Amino acid sequence: MQSEISAYDSLRVVEGSAFDLIFDDPDAPSPKVMGILTEDGRKILSPNVVITTGTFLRGKCYLGKEVYR
Repeated sequence: MQSEISAYDSLRVVEGSAFDLIFDDPDAPSPKVMGILTEDGRKILSPNVVITTGTFLRGKCYLGKEVYR
């Protein structure tokens, strides 16, 4: 899957934990998300931000009584 994702020229993949969102005007009635601040202090600005829940090591998926690793 990583090779599929890295094949897109206009996509930049950044791994890390999002700590906070960066807004154009936090006090505006409908502020626009301008990027994120990561847990390790990186500020990543972008016209588009996609946030996913991610995974953790040794994660398990339960489907009824079946368990997938």
